[in-house]
Amino acid sequence: MTLAVDELPSKDFLNLFLKLEKYVIISTVSVVFVTLIVMNMSVRTTLKRYHYYLVNEILCSLLGDIVLYLIGPIVLYPEPCFMLSGLLASNKQYDVYILLLFIATLNARGSALMLQFFSRVTQSMSPRSKLYINNCNVKNQYIIIGFVVNVVFGAIITAAPFCFPTASKAARTELTLNLTSLLQSHYQKSPNIYCFDATSSMSKAFIPIICIFVSVPIVGHTMLCMIYYYITTSNFAVKTKKLQLMLLWSLIAQSIGIFVFLCGPCYIVLIAPYFATNVTFLIYSVPHLYNDLLRRADSPSRAYG
Repeated sequence: MTLAVDELPSKDFLNLFLKLEKYVIISTVSVVFVTLIVMNMSVRTTLKRYHYYLVNEILCSLLGDIVLYLIGPIVLYPEPCFMLSGLLASNKQYDVYILLLFIATLNARGSALMLQFFSRVTQSMSPRSKLYINNCNVKNQYIIIGFVVNVVFGAIITAAPFCFPTASKAARTELTLNLTSLLQSHYQKSPNIYCFDATSSMSKAFIPIICIFVSVPIVGHTMLCMIYYYITTSNFAVKTKKLQLMLLWSLIAQSIGIFVFLCGPCYIVLIAPYFATNVTFLIYSVPHLYNDLLRRADSPSRAYG
């Protein structure tokens, strides 16, 4: 990790980035507000539950965009570092809670989309099938409880490796020595930089999470194929088939958007280091390293780690 000074974003770039983010979030809120009004005006009785699924997914997406705006992450590619530039970036004592909030919003968005997938699969089946009947008989409060539990549990499981750094003494010492020459200047210029290192034993803990991330589009593609098969082979009326296909194409469009703009960048950050460089996961932030370096200088006889 070189972290040369010219690799850090300039103040002008950060100001421009924050202005663009502000315009984007204002536009997003406006579009969501208009979309919800139009949806409430044109909702059909037969699609009432699926209408709530759509509203839930839109609100979860909006919440995720707001959290991203408040965090303002900037990847310092090709260096294994990123910095926070949003309104929450200055609250370093709440790093873990900010991370949990961010992961919870992403999980909520994915869970909301999965509800739509499952609903479309069951609705495309024969009304006599057990899965269709059981889905119709499930009470709404149970669906809400299951959704909330899945979001909270998924956020805790995903964030757990981040919350308990396991960098070894040798790894932390080597990383600190490598950054000593530039550490102070970077800390003074931008104290919200976070770096990654391959020596962390957390890499093994993240393999299951990466497998889950990779399996999500595979499962989603399989469910889309199932929905299309059930619709085309069913005995539904022509209007019902057209409505089912219209909802299917809408779901495909949502899935492509989420995959391109959300899943794709996540895959690059999580998986690419395994194949391109020896860089993997977060072990220490620059402020923490800087403070450790100061403590080490004050107490040279004290063991580091």
